[in-house]
Amino acid sequence: MGNLRSLVKDAIRSPAVLLFGAAYVLALVSASREAPGQALVYVALSGGILLLIWFVVDLTRKIQAATIEIRRPWLELGFALLIILVSCFVPLPQLQLGGKWDLGQVLLKLVLLVVLPVAFLRLRGNSLSSMGFSLLNWKHNLKVGGIVLVCLAVPTALFVGDTASMIFSGKLGVSQALLAYPALFIHNLALSGLTEEVFYRAFIQTRLSQVLGSKLAGVLITSLVFGLVHVPCIRQWYPDITLLGAFARAFFMQGFMGLLLGVLWQRTHNLIPGMVVHSGINALTALASLAVLTALP
Repeated sequence: MGNLRSLVKDAIRSPAVLLFGAAYVLALVSASREAPGQALVYVALSGGILLLIWFVVDLTRKIQAATIEIRRPWLELGFALLIILVSCFVPLPQLQLGGKWDLGQVLLKLVLLVVLPVAFLRLRGNSLSSMGFSLLNWKHNLKVGGIVLVCLAVPTALFVGDTASMIFSGKLGVSQALLAYPALFIHNLALSGLTEEVFYRAFIQTRLSQVLGSKLAGVLITSLVFGLVHVPCIRQWYPDITLLGAFARAFFMQGFMGLLLGVLWQRTHNLIPGMVVHSGINALTALASLAVLTALP
């Protein structure tokens, strides 16, 4: 009991925990000023994610995560930062492929977030298994991802996007949703499930954890970065939202989802659980888009 209290005290004093806590307060205050009702939803969702993380830790207790050795993490983090800067601030060619499925964007993200990082790490002598590409314990990892996805499905449909409201109103039929979901899952697997898990978890989080000397700090800081890079996207999706409102939404939605995905990666060092959860949740929220549904063959 004394050791547990000592660990908790050390965690609370960690700069990464203090930074994440400060971001939480700022996001909550911003959300409260913009939409008090939404702020309560954010608090409930973040609390639910923290409970789910505790469940994930128990669920993965029998998995032996492989040790990943990195010789020069600062160099590799510099390469990751360069990719983020290019993707956020450099005008990239718009590939008009795939119509409403936006296969051009999928291809661009695959190149930026998977092909380039993996090629760079392979040139530096990193194995594919150290990047999470491994079938070791694949059945258990798939099971973990599936269980977490099921736990998230109902709150996501109810509080994130309009999927549940569209089903309840009759605008989206249950059979239509069931038909669309597998196609949307595969689409989001290529668009975000694979790309973002490789780049943010296997690449950035692993190296941040080594540089900071703390697995917890690596998870927290990567989650903050993951949330922040979504702010410009949120301002595009919601044109009337303010900058602080976009930050609050990004922190509580993408940031806390990144926290959960980060723990999944840290506990397994395998891409399968994170890809299943990430792709499944994004596909669920995409069900509300009739524009996507009408693109089905």
